[in-house]
Amino acid sequence: MVSLQPPAYDHLGRGGRIAVLDSHVFRAIETEGVRSLIDTYEGQGNSLADDPDLVLAAREMDSLGVYSALLLRDAEGYETRCDYCTEEQRAELKAEAEHTLDEYSLLMTGVAEDSDGFLTILVFGYEDGEVASRNVPVLEQRLATGVSMTSTLPWTEDHGPKTSLTPRSGMKGRR
Repeated sequence: MVSLQPPAYDHLGRGGRIAVLDSHVFRAIETEGVRSLIDTYEGQGNSLADDPDLVLAAREMDSLGVYSALLLRDAEGYETRCDYCTEEQRAELKAEAEHTLDEYSLLMTGVAEDSDGFLTILVFGYEDGEVASRNVPVLEQRLATGVSMTSTLPWTEDHGPKTSLTPRSGMKGRR
């Protein structure tokens, strides 16, 4: 039997759970989350590998050399939501609402490195290629004119001017 006892506090002070099995370590905020991870490990639960969209996005990230990634699902409204924005930034977001992306089913963002330095990689998941293609000019415009809400620098200064954008392989931005 695995003992699932706190404390295992994260940087926000939340007491999580850690389970060590064989050569694997599992961590979740809640006990039920760790139980679910253990069930999946033992072949009795659902796995992210069962989701074809996630598998495709993960393969794309791997092919781009990403070594650290974050997955966002159910991102509806994410582009116009900003809990930490100033009122001025919120007004800018509202004014730019006409330039938001068509709905995407998932977004993975990650970090890679090549001989020129670090890359920020975004991989979007769409229902079909037509929607992905419609978003290409929107992303191009964002890259050319966007401003970081944290540094307030233009993205071309904050992340570098070199970008590659294709509906199939996502977007790579030099950082």
